[in-house]
Amino acid sequence: MKMRYRKVAPLKAQSLMERFCVALCVSVVSFFLPWVVFAQSSEIATSPLQFLKMGGGPRSEAMAGAYVGLADDENAILLNPAGLANVKGKRLGMFHNSYLAAVGLESISYTHHFEESPAGLGANLLFLHSPKIERTTITPDKIDDFSCYDAALTLGYGREVSPDLCLGGTLRLIREKLDDKQADTACFDVGLLLKTGYPGLSLGMGLFNIGKQVKFISKNEDLPITLRGGASLSLLKDTLIISSQIDKSIDSSVTARLGIEHKALESVYLRAGYSNGQDIGSGISLGLGINMRMS
Repeated sequence: MKMRYRKVAPLKAQSLMERFCVALCVSVVSFFLPWVVFAQSSEIATSPLQFLKMGGGPRSEAMAGAYVGLADDENAILLNPAGLANVKGKRLGMFHNSYLAAVGLESISYTHHFEESPAGLGANLLFLHSPKIERTTITPDKIDDFSCYDAALTLGYGREVSPDLCLGGTLRLIREKLDDKQADTACFDVGLLLKTGYPGLSLGMGLFNIGKQVKFISKNEDLPITLRGGASLSLLKDTLIISSQIDKSIDSSVTARLGIEHKALESVYLRAGYSNGQDIGSGISLGLGINMRMS
């Protein structure tokens, strides 16, 4: 009596790895999501170190911050570290933002992708500073000046674990200083980028500012833990990008973002975006990008 066996093709290792990584990320998000949603304060932006929500760069800002599903330049280290796996070559980015009361934000980012490697590294220095503030007592007479600042050094790593999935993470060292008092802490981010199989469509998700409470003088406060999820769609032979995103922090309500980038000419990019829940302004953003190559 002869027995016949049917040969079953084994699952590809990449497919198994991809499924495992997606399941792991979904588990992490499922664990932290109730915490982020139900730990919301009754006020807006009550957590310290709000500058950790800033620093997206001019491209991201012009697209209203809808970037977690795109993450394809040096700013990925702050907005979705999984994108570090896709940023080819060596890139250096710097920007300055000015806010009310002469408050300034400085950022410098560097990314490095290894040749013939699925991995990329990145580093960023973020610095929020204000002008000198007059010190007074019960009388209006000036005694002297003091200053304050927030600074964060971020180191990131992103890796392509399958042709359709990238994962990444960062470690961030933070210092907040007010006059002669300071507080130091650390946190980390995790992110993923997933190609859906639909041409030009990718999904992104990340959990940011995960860490222990920060103690300033005598009070312990939570970090602004933020969950971000979004999608990016590339159309018209990659000349048009539509990106959407939803943010939820422990100290604020849900923020929806929508951004558009159009390659109008060979080296000219037109950008626009909208986000809700703005304290000042309509939430509409506009930007222009010019790609210049030095010979």
